[in-house]
Amino acid sequence: MNGATTIQERLKDLRLNKGLKLEELAEQTGISKSALGSYEKDDYKEINHGNLILLADFYGVSLDFSFAGQRTWWRSTRH
Repeated sequence: MNGATTIQERLKDLRLNKGLKLEELAEQTGISKSALGSYEKDDYKEINHGNLILLADFYGVSLDFSFAGQRTWWRSTRH
């Protein structure tokens, strides 16, 4: 990660670190491209809890990391 401090920055960094465009992430997660784009914008957008969990699971990070930048190891068993 590039020292991202906001959830928007962390979500964008996670996506870019996987080499994904918004369109590709939308296809792989089932979350609309417009919703994903709004989650990464600087202006505050409430993120659906289910989508936040889905994204944390997709990236293999904890919700602590998504919200607070804490590096807590977490791997979903849903895959």
